[in-house]
Amino acid sequence: MFDHFQKAALPRHDELGANRCVQMSYSYHGDIVVSPWSGSLEEGPSVDGARFGFAHGSDATILAAMVGYLRRAKQSEDDVRKVMLEAGAEVLSSKESSRSYDSFTGGMLSSIATGEASHYYNEESMGLHALAAPITQVPGTLEEVGGTALYTRGDPPLLVFAQYPLAKESPVTAEFCQNDIPIMAKLACGLALGDYRKDIRKFLLREFVGDEED
Repeated sequence: MFDHFQKAALPRHDELGANRCVQMSYSYHGDIVVSPWSGSLEEGPSVDGARFGFAHGSDATILAAMVGYLRRAKQSEDDVRKVMLEAGAEVLSSKESSRSYDSFTGGMLSSIATGEASHYYNEESMGLHALAAPITQVPGTLEEVGGTALYTRGDPPLLVFAQYPLAKESPVTAEFCQNDIPIMAKLACGLALGDYRKDIRKFLLREFVGDEED
């Protein structure tokens, strides 16, 4: 099912536990699937486990949400910059040019990366504060195909992936902590191919290098 993937073990966390792993993979035409699980890295995600899908082209959006999460968690700008530049070092060292996306897309990614509230999509009853608008899991509308929403919850906050629309009784979610982000950001950068890799390069240059290629 998955043509291309990156996976890694995540550090122990007092609340989230030990033996945590995550895989990011491409399926079909570059649609992204994020699959967390508990167990050994060699096992890989369970067939019946939770999966969080993003339509192709969402690579830079996922990375921007990780940046927004770290900023919402009040990490210093120097620390956020260090995490992202280390995660994207291979992408940034590439000789190929960045892809040119429109000003709306650039503005949207920068807005997500600020970590500022997206109140319209909050789920206050669940303590979930949106980082961005929900993203369809494949091309289409959220009503037709569903998708994934990215939130924070708690203080200090955790990063929450949630299948969208959320089930009111037992929503399917996965939580990640600040120490997971250097690993997950590196997976996201390593996963990206072709134009999606160029999108990540452009985002990193704009946000952390101050040098935007045309």
